[in-house]
Amino acid sequence: MICVESVPATEAFPAHIAPSASQPADVSTCTSVIASGTEISNPWIVSAEDGQTLAYAIVLVWIIAWSFRVLADLVRDSTPAKENE
Repeated sequence: MICVESVPATEAFPAHIAPSASQPADVSTCTSVIASGTEISNPWIVSAEDGQTLAYAIVLVWIIAWSFRVLADLVRDSTPAKENE
């Protein structure tokens, strides 16, 4: 976590913050705190087990969609076509 403080507004930057000059050991004393880059987790980094579960889910959805398509083709082919009179 990084302690930040408000910086006086200027015409170029109406409102912004900057890191405090000295970072305290205990961030609970800060008025404003932001997470540093190392503390933010990347949602695309998954373990091998999570990746395997995700792959199974994708394959399962594909199989279900393919089954519905085959079923729709069967229903469409079994329905007699109406002839124009």
